[in-house]
Amino acid sequence: MVLYSQNDYKAAGAVYQDILPWSQKGEYVPTLYGCSDLALYYELWGQVLNYQKKYRETADNLPKARSLDPDFSSIHLARAYAALGETSKAIAEYDRYKTRFPDDAIVYMHLGELFLTLDDYQNAERELETAVLLSPNDPSAHLLYGRVLLREGRDADARQHLNKAIELDPSGKVGDSARDLLNKLR
Repeated sequence: MVLYSQNDYKAAGAVYQDILPWSQKGEYVPTLYGCSDLALYYELWGQVLNYQKKYRETADNLPKARSLDPDFSSIHLARAYAALGETSKAIAEYDRYKTRFPDDAIVYMHLGELFLTLDDYQNAERELETAVLLSPNDPSAHLLYGRVLLREGRDADARQHLNKAIELDPSGKVGDSARDLLNKLR
């Protein structure tokens, strides 16, 4: 969507709000980004709302997509729940998303990061290990996994993943964060 790509999140959100009521009437709406069904408009709308930090609006509106598609799951809904401190709902939504999209490494990274913030290192490690396996060339997956391993006191294993994050993102933010963590180990 042009408005979204131009960072005009408020206007993009308004477009989604205008389009969604049509879906409840059974009206045809041309799809955006090749959306295969109208329930996916909610996913895009949630992305726009989250960029505006309107997490409550995301949490209140995205579940309505299940009236269109009972299997609907949303990584943006899970992120909104997490931002609102509704961790059990966030975990449930991430798990729902993983069931539908088991090969999407990003959900394992988000869920692992959530567990990390909850100091649940065992679950964080499980999720982030899966993320690394699914996406071995993603520096963020290695950075997050390295952070968990550090918290568990597994410095040698952490160094391996932090160095991999640097190798994959030598001049970016992820590489810089990994470098900072490695410097603290020395």
